[in-house]
Amino acid sequence: MGCNIILLVCRLSLEKNIETLIKALKQISNKNVFLSIVGKGDQKSYLKELVKKLIYAISTTLGIPRLY
Repeated sequence: MGCNIILLVCRLSLEKNIETLIKALKQISNKNVFLSIVGKGDQKSYLKELVKKLIYAISTTLGIPRLY
């Protein structure tokens, strides 16, 4: 079975609502879905920290080593 990649290329700003997309991925039952975000903007640091927190939460729940 292959994987599905969601590619988001945009300015990393609040009005793009990227946080919702990142949080929605946590709810997807198919673990072969990956999100790749490409861009610059004032939300970059915040989004990176959000992803780190969610990866930690998911890996802790599933017993998977942390990824960075």
